[in-house]
Amino acid sequence: MKSFKYALILLFFVIISCVPQDKSDFNEASLKQAVYDKEMSASTVGDVLEAHKGEKVMIVVWASWCIDCIKSLPNVAQFQKDYPEVNFVFLSVDEEEEKWQMGLEKYMNKFKIEGEQYYFDTGWSKNVDNDFVDYIGLDWIPRYMLLDEKGKIAVYYAKKINANSIKKQLEN
Repeated sequence: MKSFKYALILLFFVIISCVPQDKSDFNEASLKQAVYDKEMSASTVGDVLEAHKGEKVMIVVWASWCIDCIKSLPNVAQFQKDYPEVNFVFLSVDEEEEKWQMGLEKYMNKFKIEGEQYYFDTGWSKNVDNDFVDYIGLDWIPRYMLLDEKGKIAVYYAKKINANSIKKQLEN
């Protein structure tokens, strides 16, 4: 019976350690991660976010091959209508720049999605370093992160644009 209790306690701590831990800031390495705009001009995540200081920002990590990402776009479009004060920064983990560009034309235009579009040339591969992807512990896309006007992470982990955690932050 005693060993069963210990096993249960151990299981509890294993489960707790698997839950994503919220963060309120990005680390230096994640902010230095390179991103590319539609013209393939290089920048960093930090530069992109710095341009939005003083604004609420929704970071959307997605890929054009991701069915859940595509299915979420009508909800993203509606969210943008409901919360026009929120600026959007899309970060693509597509494996190839050409497929990302085609995805922008095919999906973002179709659903009239507004926002800045960027591409990680690393994709989402476990074999290639991407300090931003690593820092946020990306385990699913689409992934939504809401930043407040100070650039702090207000919502660290959301799989849906209309998550209660996001709405709660915006309605405060």
